[in-house]
Amino acid sequence: MRYAKHLVGAMMGYLSLPVTDAKSSNSLHLSTSVFDCTDPSIVTETACVSSVNCEWTASSDGQKPRCIRRSNLEVSTNSPSNQPTRMGKTAKTIRTRRPTPAPSRRPSAGPTNTPTRDFVSSTKAPTEPPTAHPSRQPSTRSSDSPTGEPTKIITGHPTNSPTSLPSESGVAISFILMGDIPYTENERYCLNKQLRELDPSSMEHPYKFIIHVGDIKSGPVTCVSTSYSDVAQIFSHSSNTLHYDPQDVFFIVGDNEWTDCASRTNGFMWWMNNFGNGRKTNGGNTGPNPYGFGTFSDSNMKATLEYDWQDNSGSSSVYPTSATNFAFFYNKVLFVGINQVGGGTVGDESTRVNNNFEWTKNNMAKYAAQGMRTLVVFAHAPMTGARLTYFGSPFKLLLLNEYPDILVLYAHGDGHTYSFRRDINNPNLYDLQCDFGSAADPLLITVLREPNSDDALKIDRRAGRYSGGCNPGSSDMEKTWG
Repeated sequence: MRYAKHLVGAMMGYLSLPVTDAKSSNSLHLSTSVFDCTDPSIVTETACVSSVNCEWTASSDGQKPRCIRRSNLEVSTNSPSNQPTRMGKTAKTIRTRRPTPAPSRRPSAGPTNTPTRDFVSSTKAPTEPPTAHPSRQPSTRSSDSPTGEPTKIITGHPTNSPTSLPSESGVAISFILMGDIPYTENERYCLNKQLRELDPSSMEHPYKFIIHVGDIKSGPVTCVSTSYSDVAQIFSHSSNTLHYDPQDVFFIVGDNEWTDCASRTNGFMWWMNNFGNGRKTNGGNTGPNPYGFGTFSDSNMKATLEYDWQDNSGSSSVYPTSATNFAFFYNKVLFVGINQVGGGTVGDESTRVNNNFEWTKNNMAKYAAQGMRTLVVFAHAPMTGARLTYFGSPFKLLLLNEYPDILVLYAHGDGHTYSFRRDINNPNLYDLQCDFGSAADPLLITVLREPNSDDALKIDRRAGRYSGGCNPGSSDMEKTWG
C-alpha cells in the first residue's frame, strides 16, 4: 500500500479548473489528481477513486475488483463558460499545470473510445491547448506544404504611423532651371543658343519641363510692353523649340520686370499677359498667355496643375499678385511656384509673402495624403529679409514639426552666382541658386524616387560657367523676337 501510494504520487499531475464565484466574479482554482487508471499497481479502491477520471469495479464473472477509466467523464460548473472546453459540453477549459513525469509502464489492453494524448518524455513544458483564435506570432517551424497565399500578420491594434513604403529606385523627374536672362541684346542671342542646345537625347536624364525663375530684363532698363513680348517670342520661336514644347515652359516673376518698374501695375499686367495663366479679360489683362506657357503638353503632367488664382470675376482690371503661383504633383514630387521677388522691401510682404506660405502649406497637406516624398519650391529670390519673416521662418518650422522626412529643394535665382547649400537646422532642406543666365548653361536637376538616398538630388551644371561669358555662334545670331 505504501508503495502504491508513492507510485500514485509520482505519477500524479494537476488540473486547474477555473470556477467563477457569482458574487465576487473572482476566479477560484480547484486542484485534483489525475493518473492512468489501468496501472496494475493500483490495487485499492481508495487509491483508484482519488482520481477524477477513475472508478472502482466490483468483482464479477470471476474477475477481481479493479480500477478502470470512467466511461462518461464530465466536469460541471455552476455557470456557462466563456472559454472553449476540452472535456464535456459544459466544462470550463482544463489546463495542466505541468506534465506527468513519465508515461504509463505498459499500454492498455485494448483501444479506448477516445484518442489518447501523446506525451513526449523529453519535453520540458506541457503542450499548450489549441486557442480559440489564431496566434499573433508565426509558428517556429514551416508547414509540411506551402500555402496558396502569402502569410498575413494582423496586428492587434492600428499603428501610430503608416507602414513604410517599399524602397523604390530610379528617377522621379528631371527639369531645366535657369534665370536672370536676357539683360541685353547679346544675351538674347545667347538665350537662342542655350534653348537650341537643350537636346534631351544628349542628357543622362531627359527633362520634363523648363523653368525660368525671374528677371527677364535688366532692372535699370525702362519697362515697356515689348520687353515682355520679345522674351516670350524667343522662348516660343520655332528655331528654338526644336527640343521642347512651349507649353512645358514655366516662368516666375522677378523684381526687374515688376517692382522695379515705374508703374508696378503695368509691369505686372504685361508679365501676366505674356507668361501668366489668369482668366481676367477686363481692362488691360487679356487672359491666359497666347503661347501656352505653363500649361503642359503631357496630359499626365497637366492632370494636377493648378494656379492660385484663375477667377475672372470682380471689378478690378488687375490680377492679384498671387495669380502667378502654381502647383503640380508628379511621381510623388510636389512642385510649387511662388511670387517671391528680390530687391528691396515691396511693402506687401505681410499679405503676398504670407500668402506664398499658405499656398505652399496647403498644397503640402493636400499631397502628403497621396504619398508626397519630395517638395520643390520655385521662387525668384532667397529666403532673406522680409521673405524670411513671412515665408522662410514659418516654412522651416513647418518642415521640422510636420514633414521631417520630406526632401525639400528651394530653387531660385537673383544672386547671379551658383550655390547649393543644406540648411543648418533642417538636414532635408536644400537651397539652390542658379547662375546668372549669361554666365553659365542652364542647370539640369534630377530628383530620384527615393528621397533618403545620398544622391536624391542630382545637379548637372552641364558645360558649367562660361569662360569669358556667353559666345553665341553665327547660327544663333538670329533675331527670334520683334
